[in-house]
Amino acid sequence: STPSKAHGKRKSAFQLEAERQDKRICDDMELRRLQFDRQMQAQLQQHQDRINLEREMHEHSVQMERTRALVQSQAEERMQRAQHESEEHNRQLILECVKLLSGVYRKD
Repeated sequence: STPSKAHGKRKSAFQLEAERQDKRICDDMELRRLQFDRQMQAQLQQHQDRINLEREMHEHSVQMERTRALVQSQAEERMQRAQHESEEHNRQLILECVKLLSGVYRKD
């Protein structure tokens, strides 16, 4: 082979090495970009999960408060009903006593 051909081969070997290094750099940059993207996706997902959890906890808290208020309201209604029934029962007993006593005094 002539010196110019050898020089051409050497140059192409140098070019191949330069291209290999460029490709390695590009591949490395692509890998870093992918890792960064995955990291960002993971952080976004964690953030979204945290927001969803906080929303669920808030909804659960609101639901528990509603349930507590409803149960308290129902208990108050039952207490009032029982009180009214008790008062009505007492009135009936008083009327019975008055009738019995008035009957006893009439006989005397």
